[in-house]
Amino acid sequence: MKKVLTIILLFACMSLCGQKGKFVMCNWYTFSDLDPGLPDESYEYFKKGKLFYCLSNDDDNIYVDIKIEDSGVQSRILQEGMTVWLNMDNKKNKKTGVGIHYPIGARFSRDRNIGNPKSPLAQANTIELVGSTGTDVNRFPANNSDNFTGSVRYSQEGNLFYHLAMPLVRLPERLDEDILFALGIEYGAAPVTARPAGTEMPQASSGRSSGGRPGGGSRGGGRPGGAPGGGIPPSGSGTSQATVPPVILWINNIRLAATR
Repeated sequence: MKKVLTIILLFACMSLCGQKGKFVMCNWYTFSDLDPGLPDESYEYFKKGKLFYCLSNDDDNIYVDIKIEDSGVQSRILQEGMTVWLNMDNKKNKKTGVGIHYPIGARFSRDRNIGNPKSPLAQANTIELVGSTGTDVNRFPANNSDNFTGSVRYSQEGNLFYHLAMPLVRLPERLDEDILFALGIEYGAAPVTARPAGTEMPQASSGRSSGGRPGGGSRGGGRPGGAPGGGIPPSGSGTSQATVPPVILWINNIRLAATR
């Protein structure tokens, strides 16, 4: 009996050691066009967040691609925003990480015209950085060519596709294929902090971010019970963000694909 117990403990220890050594390998980024999205086999499903994600990189950037089929999650992301967190210490902790807030969300957008409100998809045109990211500008257009870049769009099937490119040179610490890091995907949270005056650049034109949804983009533009025409529900309404806690999904032990 003692011998059997010893063997069981030995296998348990081997199993724990094997799990501890597991890591998530990024794909090597080879995609030139994201419409209508990456191949289905490229994505992993995050059941808790009801979304599909794909992590990849090349010599210059880390890419986060997300596919959202659930209409409720689509609406929360467009209305309340999403932040991708990078933690270079490989910890599931956004307080010591760097956040890329995109989209900011129609509720918190400065691009709201009272008389002629833009759709939440059209307002997804600005990136806000949280924490030290190696740049003096914390808020800038999402379709710029020399910084963090993002886009959101609908496919013909009604899926929402999210794409974020993070330049390696803009990260506070060097990343290579030998370093493990953690990445968090958070949606439905209020902005972390207001930015100091003078850190904002002019809003971008709609560009790729304003790609319409078939039928006028009504789905995802307004939450259930929201204002007519995809408007933003009034403060204190039954659909207030405060009634639904934010969702944060963490992936750790991520390793970049080797340079080619």
